[in-house]
Amino acid sequence: MPGSSDPAEMARRGRVGALVTLSRYDGRLITQRAREAFIASFWEQARAEAMGRGETITDAEARRRGEFLRRAHYQRLANKSVRARSRAAAQ
Repeated sequence: MPGSSDPAEMARRGRVGALVTLSRYDGRLITQRAREAFIASFWEQARAEAMGRGETITDAEARRRGEFLRRAHYQRLANKSVRARSRAAAQ
């Protein structure tokens, strides 16, 4: 029924809307600002950690350290995934 607040119906309608949007626009352009903000958050984390140690770092150094923080983040996710798959396989 139109205007239904049933979560399953809302999810189905949302998927249709997402597909229509992606048919009209490049998905990379749609998510570009979010990706940039996500990456910048690692730069800011690197800068904050450096400041916490009393260091002053350049923008280039913040980007370099931020890249390692981003890679560490994804490695943690991969490790967590491996543990979850191992637990699931053991059951």
